[in-house]
Amino acid sequence: MVQLEITCEGEVIGDEALEAYLRYFEEAKLRVVSRTTVDWCLGREFNDFFFLPADGTRGGILVAWKSVVDSLSNPHYSDNTIIARVGGPGSPGWWLTGVYGPHSDADKCLFLQELKDIRDLHPDPWAVAGDFNLIVDAADKNNANLNRCMMGKFQRLLSELDLKELYLNGRRYTWFNERERVTLERLDRVFSIVDWEPKVDGFLEMVEGSWSVGPAIANPFKRLAAKLEATAKALTSWNYRFIGSNKKQLMSSSWAQKLHAVKRDVILLKRDITKAFDIVD
Repeated sequence: MVQLEITCEGEVIGDEALEAYLRYFEEAKLRVVSRTTVDWCLGREFNDFFFLPADGTRGGILVAWKSVVDSLSNPHYSDNTIIARVGGPGSPGWWLTGVYGPHSDADKCLFLQELKDIRDLHPDPWAVAGDFNLIVDAADKNNANLNRCMMGKFQRLLSELDLKELYLNGRRYTWFNERERVTLERLDRVFSIVDWEPKVDGFLEMVEGSWSVGPAIANPFKRLAAKLEATAKALTSWNYRFIGSNKKQLMSSSWAQKLHAVKRDVILLKRDITKAFDIVD
């Protein structure tokens, strides 16, 4: 099962500064999802939802959200997908596709074609998440029993649609066969289009400016560490200003999360350089 949480960052909701407003679950294995089910599993604040019923013990997709923060609309369904638009009237919006992939190779080929068709019909920013029942490369499985033909088809689809995988936190594999001779696979993934990030005025200029200023330091490693530190501080300051004036955009994009990731990488790189060359701040 994959759980995708879309967060609203910078807003204080209750006692937390970071809280999910949209939650997506695949392989819910429920034929019926009621208001009571969502209240019990997620809480009453998730006051609206869409779901795709399970087929026996397989599949089932649930998308629930807090309507006070954002809205989902225009749901449409197939045997393996649920599609909805995220964003209220007048907002840029984006499309979320939840998937539970089929098991036979013939159905998998049809499923991959369906994803192409979905993208053709939804040209706006797009994320697709779930159990694809496919692996991308050999590292996604703990043995050599590989279907390289389907791997190749999946790789070509991702390339053709310009899909970029989002980082999976916490584990290498997402499925195992529950047998004595264990098979492990990574079947659950989240992808988004490569140009997902909004083009925010002033961001590149901020990075260039913070990188170019600073004291003249002869030691090249100390100079690099100083530039990284200045850039990390500038990212923090710019992030707060950006959040303050673009809260609605943050609610409907992953920009703030990616900005934090950039800032974190800069800080970690500076720390590694400091350790490697015994630079004293």
